[in-house]
Amino acid sequence: MVTYIWLFPLLFIFHDMEEIVGFMPWMNKHKQLLQEKAPLFLKLHDGLSTEGFALAVFEELIIVLIFSLVALIGHHRILYLIWLGGFVAYTLHLLVHILQSLFFRQYIPSLATSLICLPISCWIIGKVSLLLQFNWAELLVFSVIGCLIVGINLILALTLGKQFSKWLEKKQLL
Repeated sequence: MVTYIWLFPLLFIFHDMEEIVGFMPWMNKHKQLLQEKAPLFLKLHDGLSTEGFALAVFEELIIVLIFSLVALIGHHRILYLIWLGGFVAYTLHLLVHILQSLFFRQYIPSLATSLICLPISCWIIGKVSLLLQFNWAELLVFSVIGCLIVGINLILALTLGKQFSKWLEKKQLL
């Protein structure tokens, strides 16, 4: 179980490096497309700089590390299931990026690593399911819990990133 747990932060870092490097420049270049096809997505990221986005991703990494450490230290089935719920949410997030790319009909920063990480993540979920011998109701419940935690934290992380972006902009104006 230890190996699978540590693969979560590693996959997260690998995937999110692509996002940090390319996401904000891509958004700035494709504002018209986003305004037409995904105005809510554009509004959600409005006022976010690359540095602010990187801070948001860093905050998310801290949460991933905490979930992983608690599962490792606790050695309890419920903690493994909570970790698995977070990992399922991450895996679904990879699928969302692939669907976004299809929706926009072009490459988006995060597509390459999503295509690499998705099969690996599905394999990890399969292996962990054999180890934990959970039933499908448990997987569903903990996946919903993981998605709720990730969704709430995403809003918190983006808010933090936007505040940092504003702070940086004020510091540059002085």
